[in-house]
Amino acid sequence: MIENDLRDTFARHEHLAPDPGPLRRAIDETTGRRRRLRLISRSVGAALAVTAVLAVPTLISGETGNAAPVEVASSVSPPPVAVVAADRPLNVLLIGADGDGADARADTVLVAHVPAGRDAVYLVSLPRDRDVPIPGHDRDTLSRTFMLGGPDLTETTVRELTGMTFDGTVTVRYSAVEAITDAVGGVELCLDQEVVSWHTHRRYAAGCSDFDGAAAIDLLRQRYGLDQDSYDRDRNGQRYLRAIAAKAAGASLLELVRAAGDGLSLDQGGLELVTAIAGMNLDGKPVVGIAAARPGTDLPDTLFEALRGGAMSGWVDAHPDYLTR
Repeated sequence: MIENDLRDTFARHEHLAPDPGPLRRAIDETTGRRRRLRLISRSVGAALAVTAVLAVPTLISGETGNAAPVEVASSVSPPPVAVVAADRPLNVLLIGADGDGADARADTVLVAHVPAGRDAVYLVSLPRDRDVPIPGHDRDTLSRTFMLGGPDLTETTVRELTGMTFDGTVTVRYSAVEAITDAVGGVELCLDQEVVSWHTHRRYAAGCSDFDGAAAIDLLRQRYGLDQDSYDRDRNGQRYLRAIAAKAAGASLLELVRAAGDGLSLDQGGLELVTAIAGMNLDGKPVVGIAAARPGTDLPDTLFEALRGGAMSGWVDAHPDYLTR
């Protein structure tokens, strides 16, 4: 009885209902904008993580695809400006997580620095096993910041440790590294010493060899048995970044994004980087790998002063022993 009364009431007042057309169009337009925003955010993450800000093509394409949205973390650094002016450096924090679960650690913490002149890329590895003060927690290793508070806490810790601010933070998980490596057909890595895997017992000879995704992940995890432990692992990570950047520069960015899936994430600051880096072309420019700390030494304050002041060229000339060959 009540159901019939409701139907009669709706029927009598149907002529008062607004035209659904404008609302439907607004919903469709909003859905389209969100779909494009997801594609843009995933593209930025891939461009920064895969090519290490080397050769970022136009990020907005006519393809919409059905790619899943990238995980977006809350930003902890000061909101970046919409355009990173060409007269100041660009700094991006790259975090390599050792798993896809909540207990993942920051296996790699690396600063990608592009000078104001856009004439080089500096990849500065921070020692993940170094004991550091962690905001809101006791002192612990840099790697555990990711487990304790995700990329937000890792960025906060690095920011307070170095005095730097970042235009964006990108997190790359092992699943994305493996998928992207396979998507570009593998990479060639040239090692300065034999590496015997602690996990798989596989041997990787000194010299140049081809690595698929599984082998690359296995190599990047190794530090036991290396001449200089974590220091050598960081250098192998830089060798990998340079190799994957060279291969990814000629690949389809959208396909790499799809291959990476949810293994890539970036903070909200990464969205503003679209405008800043879409027109960048650093093909042929030097990519300089730097280990921020040698075994048994402190982190050099002069390195972070050079990063903050945009004076990396002079610092590298004065400290050649920190470079990855």
